[in-house]
Amino acid sequence: MRTVLKKSPGLTVCLYGAVFSAMLIILMGMGSLGERDDAIPVPDKNYSATFIDQLDIRTECTGVSIDGNTYIKGKRGKGSHTITLDTVSEMKFFKKGSTLTVAVVLRTGATVELTLAGEEKAYGKSSYGLFKISLAELKSMIVKM
Repeated sequence: MRTVLKKSPGLTVCLYGAVFSAMLIILMGMGSLGERDDAIPVPDKNYSATFIDQLDIRTECTGVSIDGNTYIKGKRGKGSHTITLDTVSEMKFFKKGSTLTVAVVLRTGATVELTLAGEEKAYGKSSYGLFKISLAELKSMIVKM
């Protein structure tokens, strides 16, 4: 005995729609799998800075930003603070356990300590190419006007 199934136009459209949706979701997710190494964010203002990493390697850069922004953002106590690079002289990074902390030295001489998320990256252009580094890999960042 042989069973014959009739094709339903509604079922066919539904199956094609489900397959298309699944493929679209997969392809959209693949776009965020990696960062491009041939591009950096362009900040709205051109800052220069010297980056000193954990190995004491100094890198001079222009077009400096933190995640594409011209400010450092972190927590102090329960509050969130945003400090523009205009007011920053130097930032000194250190770990307290698993927490990334930055001591922001202001141009006034005052120091403000912020707790960072730990995923932030700094970007810039050096004399020999594009520069990108995790703030967790830095000892300090000296901002020049």
